Amino acid sequence: LTMLSGPAAGVAAALMYVKVSDGIFLEVGGTSTDISVIKNGKPQIKSAQIGGNRLYLRALDVRTLGIAGGSMPRVQHEHIVDVGPRSAHIANLGYVAFETACDFRSIDLETIQPRPGDPADYLAVVPKGKDKKFTLTPTAASHYLELAGEANRGSVNPSGIRNCFNSLGKIFNKSADELARRILDISTDKLRPTIKQLTREYKLDADLIRFVGGGGGAPAIVPYAANAMRYQYMIAENTDVISAIGAALGIIRDSVEKTVMNPTAEDIVALRREAVASVQAMGADPDSIEATVEVDARNNRVIATATGSGEMRSRDMNIKVLSEEQILQIAAGSMKTLPENCRIAARTDMLYLVEHKEYKKRLFGLSKKEECQVRVLDKEGVIKLQLRNAMMRTTVRTEAGTALSAMIEALTAYGDAGALIPGVFVLIDAKIVDMTGLIEEKQIMTLLDIELQHIPDHQ
Repeated sequence: LTMLSGPAAGVAAALMYVKVSDGIFLEVGGTSTDISVIKNGKPQIKSAQIGGNRLYLRALDVRTLGIAGGSMPRVQHEHIVDVGPRSAHIANLGYVAFETACDFRSIDLETIQPRPGDPADYLAVVPKGKDKKFTLTPTAASHYLELAGEANRGSVNPSGIRNCFNSLGKIFNKSADELARRILDISTDKLRPTIKQLTREYKLDADLIRFVGGGGGAPAIVPYAANAMRYQYMIAENTDVISAIGAALGIIRDSVEKTVMNPTAEDIVALRREAVASVQAMGADPDSIEATVEVDARNNRVIATATGSGEMRSRDMNIKVLSEEQILQIAAGSMKTLPENCRIAARTDMLYLVEHKEYKKRLFGLSKKEECQVRVLDKEGVIKLQLRNAMMRTTVRTEAGTALSAMIEALTAYGDAGALIPGVFVLIDAKIVDMTGLIEEKQIMTLLDIELQHIPDHQ
């Protein structure tokens, strides 16, 4: 429960406070950045690793990189050659960005070794006539390029940042703008491999990816990186205390895993029940609990995961209900089209399903293929689910099994490995039931019956 507790709290805040449904969450501090994937409203899980050793423990998949808002540049022969992993406070240096007592119009430069064994080429800035040493960081570069928005606006010293980059530019015979971009380009390049790896591992749709920045250093890294990689981004509200918010909201999660040869519907139900009982025993509000089951046929494993929240989160007193016009506008923005091209195709008491149909040209324009994009939003306008090439049906409980069976039959693909059934999501009241981890129609129907058992026959 304590492993990765800091990163886990940030992910909890992304899910429950920022209410991210699909995105790459970057929690940026002063020294490091924690990167995780949220897909279909769920954090991604994998076997934990410590020091390169895999453990028999499934944990949130959080990748930590040594680049952040306070990372120090390394310089050689009047060139910035690297940024990080050492940061200003590790080296006991001040931040140029936050210093108000110096104007940095006249500076000397030093290269230092922050810790024994480190390279001795980290940049230190010494204002003439002062004893204290400072350094430039991605935070200063982002504010110099006016990318950080209102973050830290009250505590930064814009004139000092500008003067320091100009002074460094004269010494290095480069423009201040070039130096600021160089710091952020190197920082972005350190994120790229991990972003690409996560995108590939979790099969993320590039058109649906959005960066969500959290942590005090998020404005230093996320805006420039998102623009460079051509992704949309947002910075979380109250970003500097996002982990504390996540810890207070208290996401409760447990996973039960068993080795089962050819699991029956009864095996799946029993494992799901065990996972639900576990999180309820840990204090999750029963009405907030959602459970998913994944069948790994290759390794003969069945994994049931239940997630819930404590009483604090379940008391949503101040829900701001949006109009249908506002819901359409938000959905249209996500699908990069106009509201008039979208329609509310279905709804529950708490959710809206908005669809947008477009026609893609094929065979050099000789034919067209219809593609249906779907967004599921709650009454507050939070996008809970994003899908492409989706088929939707509205039904009542007594006809749900027949309708779902027909859709599965229509969308099942057949290949050398046999039948590949489509991913299934069921919308019930405020819940989105994710059945994408199941591999047989019988398994889906069994869980459908469980999820619908409290619904009146003709509702």
